[in-house]
This record gives sequence, C-alpha cells and structure tokens, in this order.
Amino acid sequence: MVNIGGLGGSSVNIVINAVDNFSKVFKKVGLSLKSFQKSALAFAAIGGGIAAGLGMAVKASMDFETAFTGVRKTVDATESEFADLEQRFKDISTTTPVTFVELSKIGELAGQLGVSGVDNLEKFTKTIADISVTTNLTSEEAATGFARFANVMNMPIENADKLGSTIVGLGNNLATTEAEILEMSLRISGAGKALDFTEGQVLGWSAALSSMGIQAQMGGTAISKMMINISSDISNGSEDVEKFAEVAGMSAEDFSKAFKKDASGALQAFFNGLGDIKENGGDVLKVLENLDIKEVRLRDTVLRLASGSDKLNLAMDLQSKEWETNTALTEEAQKRYATFASQVAIVKNKMAVMGDEIGDRLVPFLRDYLIPAIDKIISLWQGLSPQMQNAIILFAAVTAAVFLLGAAIAILTLVSSPWLLILFGIAAAITAIILLFKNWDLVILGFTKVFLRAAGVMDSAWQTFKDGFIIAGHAMKNAFLFIWNTIVSFYETAINKVISGINTLIRAINAVPGISVPMIPKINLSMFKGEMTNMSNLMSKLSLERAQRAMEFETASQQVFDRIAVDKGFTPTGNDMTINIENLNGVDPDEIAQALGDKYKEIMAT
Repeated sequence: MVNIGGLGGSSVNIVINAVDNFSKVFKKVGLSLKSFQKSALAFAAIGGGIAAGLGMAVKASMDFETAFTGVRKTVDATESEFADLEQRFKDISTTTPVTFVELSKIGELAGQLGVSGVDNLEKFTKTIADISVTTNLTSEEAATGFARFANVMNMPIENADKLGSTIVGLGNNLATTEAEILEMSLRISGAGKALDFTEGQVLGWSAALSSMGIQAQMGGTAISKMMINISSDISNGSEDVEKFAEVAGMSAEDFSKAFKKDASGALQAFFNGLGDIKENGGDVLKVLENLDIKEVRLRDTVLRLASGSDKLNLAMDLQSKEWETNTALTEEAQKRYATFASQVAIVKNKMAVMGDEIGDRLVPFLRDYLIPAIDKIISLWQGLSPQMQNAIILFAAVTAAVFLLGAAIAILTLVSSPWLLILFGIAAAITAIILLFKNWDLVILGFTKVFLRAAGVMDSAWQTFKDGFIIAGHAMKNAFLFIWNTIVSFYETAINKVISGINTLIRAINAVPGISVPMIPKINLSMFKGEMTNMSNLMSKLSLERAQRAMEFETASQQVFDRIAVDKGFTPTGNDMTINIENLNGVDPDEIAQALGDKYKEIMAT
C-alpha cells in the first residue's frame, strides 16, 4: 500500500477506501439493493402507470371539451341543455363504436344544418352514427344529405331514423348503395315534393333508378323534368295526357285523377305499361317517340325503367314497409355492434368517458394552480440578468450530471448498497468537476455538501413513503380484524345465549329428585379473533427508526465529505486515513482521477 502525503503529517485516504470503511454503516441503514430493487421497480411501475393514466385522463378531458365546443358554436341552447346533450352523447358512445369526439362533430354539423332541440339532436346524431357504421356513407355525408332532404321535403327531423331505416332496407335488397340512393333522392326530391310524393316514395324511386345504373347527375334531372312535364300537361288539360294514360292502361280522366291523388302510383303504372309493351314484343321506341320523349338522357332513363319495372315495383313495396316498421337500420347496427372489433371500440369509448370524468376533476387544479405557477416561473426567469441566468444554467447542468451518474450506477444494481453507489457516483462526478474547475475548490465543496444532503433527503422521503404504506397496511388489517372480531363476538354471544337457555331448562329438570343432567359450558371463541396493531406504538417505532436511520446516514455522508475535503487540501473532521491505491505518488489531480477510474472499473468488474 502506498500512502499519499497528507496535511500536518496525516495520511490521506481517497474515497475508494472510504467505501470499504463505511460498508458496515450502510448495512446498518439497511439499503440492500436486492430487496430495494423489487419494491423500487414495483413502485416505479405503479407510479408511472398512475401518472400515464392521469395524463391520458387530462387529454381525454381536453379532447371532449374541444369537440363539444363545436356543438356549442352551432347549437342554440341553455347550459343545462348543453350538459344534458353532452351526457347523452357520452351515453351513445358507450353503446356504439362511434367516439364522443365523432358524435360531437355530427352534433356540430346538425346545428349548422338547422337541427335544434336536445331530443332532435340526440336522435339525429344517433341515426347518423348508425348510418356511418353500417353503410358506405360517412357521417358528414349522411348528416348533410339527411338534413337537406328533410329541408326539401319539409320532413320533421324526428323522422331521421325512419329515413335511415328506409335507405338501409332499400340498399340491402337492391343493386345499389345507400350513398347512391341518398344522392339520387336529393336530385329528384324537388320534383317529388312538387308532386306530393312521400319521403319513402322519393327514396323508392331513387333506389330503383340507381339500381339500374342511372346516374343522379343525368338521369335524376331527366326523370324529374318528365314528372314535372306530365303534371303540367294534366293541369293544362293537354291532349298528351291521353297518350300517357293509354300506356298506363287507363283513360285520360282516370289517369289524371290517379296522378292528382297519387302521382307516384300513376307514374309507376305508366312504367309498368311500358314494360308490358316491351315484354309483349311492342315497339317501345316508337311509343316514346309518340310521347315526344326524344332527349337522349331522358329516353335512356325511361327505357331502363321500362325494362326494370319489376325492380321499381319492388322498391316501392320496400319503401312503404321499411318506413312503417323502421327496423332495418337498428337491426343492421346491432349486427355490426356485436362484432369483436366493435366491442373493443365500445370498451375504448367507455374508458375515454371514464378518463374524461377523471380529467374533469384534474383540469381545474391544473388551470387554477399549475399554469399560473408556470407563468410565474417564466416571468421570474425573464426578469433575471443574463449573468444570473448563465449561473443557474451551469448549476442545473452540474446537478443533472451528478444525479444522472448516481442514478445510472444505482440502476446497474451490481452491489448491495444503492445509496452508497449514489454517494460514490457523486464523489466521482465531483472529482471530474475538480479537474475541470481547479479554482472552484470552495464552490465544489459547497456543491458536494448540497448533493450529499440531497441524498439524505431522498432516503428520508423514501422511508416516509414506505412507512406510509406500512401504516396504511396495518390500518386496513385493523379494519378487517375489527369487522372479523365483531362477527366472532356476535356468534359467541348468540351461541352462549342458546347455551344459557338450555342450561336453564337443565336446571329445571335437575330439580326433579333422582335426575342429574350435566350443565353445558359456555364457549370461548377468542382463539379465532385476530390481534389488532397498536397504531400509536407502530407510528412511534417507525418514527424512531427513521430518526436513527437519518443520523447514521448523516454520519456516513459526513465521512465521505471529509475524504473529498482531504483530496482538495482542506482539514478533515474525522481521523487520519490511508489509501489502498498502489504505485501512486503525489497528489496530482490527474493521477487521482486515473486511480479513481481504475478502482471504479475494478469494483464494477467484481
């Protein structure tokens, strides 16, 4: 062993040797890494999970608030109505795979389109949500289309569910899609309204036209024009009415009456007549020419309807049935919602609603306390001089480096004294800082004391946290034992009362001469009762242990500090020491740092 010259004849011992000297002290403190590691990791996982969950809850609350702000922007309602509507949207999201945010977007769009009233908004939003899940219509397309259709047809918005069921029922039974039906219905709804078509009849004609490949932009406009022209001819008493009536198999008078009573039915009879002509080998083109139907798009549309008159009849039957029963959309939605993917989405929605409820309780605290505190810190920082800002940045960088090093060493879990490793990491980091700032001796020693005290504070905080769980555990145990002991006492008393009654009867029997029945002894169930913890004694014991631990930690920390002070040429507070590092002469900082590094590698390797 080689000694380094000390102060006043004293031998100097570097921190490496201090580790060996103080291991017993830290063992007394009880910082065994193997036992500490499991609990630390468990609490870290629990704490991290709770923090992540609370963060997600706050985000859910913000997302919900932002989404529903759009509804507030377009809907005219009172605060109580908004609260009611928001809760209804949440309830819908817990039974459908459509999120609250998506429902709010539908509600916002509904408000823009003139839907009002909490009940109407709820029904409209639920219908659009179901449509978006069960058909090829997006929620925006469905909401816009439904609202515009309702406006043209002067349909009460509470019939939105019937509209949805009819579209779905027609789409399920004809060679068309719900999007094509809705698009065609918007194209011919103006003519349909003028001719007093019902909403279902407009949808039936739209489904029949689109199922035959007729495009809304061309065929829809053409057929609307033809319907209006026939209506005009009937109103004006035109001779052309007789030609249409003949095709429909009626007289002009009967056709006119039928058209005025049920324009859709009269037109359906006309196309059935054209279909019969074609089926019986007649010249449909000549009939159309005689009816002055020569425009290419209109003629193509009429020919297709004549060829598919059976599809037109089916569509008209379906629309009447679906509008009345109003079940197709609900049944289709239930099938979709029963799938595993939908069930997973619904569970996620329920978790989002729960997160929003938790976040609603956290956001006021963050808004009222955390954000103002951050603003105040920013204002204080901006008011500091550049020199002071630089000093704070440097101190923060040094602090971060030291604690990161200590944490890294502790995580490696290679020895049984994690706090000792942290102290060693702090000492090694401080040695490196000394090499960089040789003229900062006093400052570095000040940093050292702060860091060592911080380690003590961390240990004290951990012990307080751990003791809190111990106290909570005993409190829960006492609560359980109180209930259990009460139950045991109840049965003990009840049984002994029965025994007392029996013994009373036995005494009466024993009063008869010659009879001696033994008495039944009372039972004692104390053996089944649990012993409750004396909470006062427990807390006193834990408090005493924390105080003793803190004192031992302070002693160990002071000894580490003394060795660093010796290294810097200051007088230590403890006894003279020697070092174990071989072949080292002098007190040059570079040599000391090299020796410390070699010793550290040696320890890590073992």
